[in-house]
Amino acid sequence: MKYLLIIMICAGLVGCPAPYINGQPNENSVYFEIPAGSRLILEKPLQVPAERNKLYFQNGRALDWAAVNIYLPYCALTMTSKNAEAQPVQPDDFAIREIRTEHFFNIVRDDQTPDIRPAALVTGPLVDMDQDHGGRTYEVVGVVMALESEHQPNVKAMICADWGVPQGTQFITVAKIRKSLGSFFELVLNLPAS
Repeated sequence: MKYLLIIMICAGLVGCPAPYINGQPNENSVYFEIPAGSRLILEKPLQVPAERNKLYFQNGRALDWAAVNIYLPYCALTMTSKNAEAQPVQPDDFAIREIRTEHFFNIVRDDQTPDIRPAALVTGPLVDMDQDHGGRTYEVVGVVMALESEHQPNVKAMICADWGVPQGTQFITVAKIRKSLGSFFELVLNLPAS
């Protein structure tokens, strides 16, 4: 039993990549955090759809929530409010003024209505669940990057998440964020000079 415990601990340590390797950031590690003072540069104009306050990104594509695979990494550009008209977002250099992690919960399936797509019961992936509607919960730990631009104060945040087991554990990495955002955004990390 003692040897089994030692093997399990060693296996767990090997499976958790270090945040830095030889002094360089390991963007594949969940333990490497985006440094304060980093920037998110929008390379192409975007439009957040009317009556929405989020535009989603997955595998380098801009998507509506209904097209997002919640079991793969994704990001959501979040506006301060919903508008009756589409909200344009122009290429810009956004300062990341705060970085934090948050737990997000959603209802993903109602057992009484199996013909509904799993994500159809939610209005967005990053909404706290207020009530129990009989569905199952989906929990992710997301990275919230509060964005700031003097030119576009209506842009609020970029939220990125990746589901995994056990739920409630952070699985998103900088590498997964880059893949989700594709050529729409460049993430410029504020790293100390070597």
